[in-house]
Amino acid sequence: MGQTIAEALREEGMIEGELKGKRQTLLLLLRQKFGRKVTPAVVASIEKTSDLDTLDQWLAKLLNANTLDVVGIPARKH
Repeated sequence: MGQTIAEALREEGMIEGELKGKRQTLLLLLRQKFGRKVTPAVVASIEKTSDLDTLDQWLAKLLNANTLDVVGIPARKH
């Protein structure tokens, strides 16, 4: 049996909350590690990303990255 509308909305809200949290965490850590190298284009790319797996991959790569390029976040123009 399918989800009710309320269940679907609740699930969507939880996913949006998780996306927002991962984006904020990623930006915080990137700024701590790379400072001014985190350009508005990088921020825009992160903010437009709606795939949890992609955000997880970037967070994992960040741990050992010596440069921002190693993390693999494309620098999209707004």
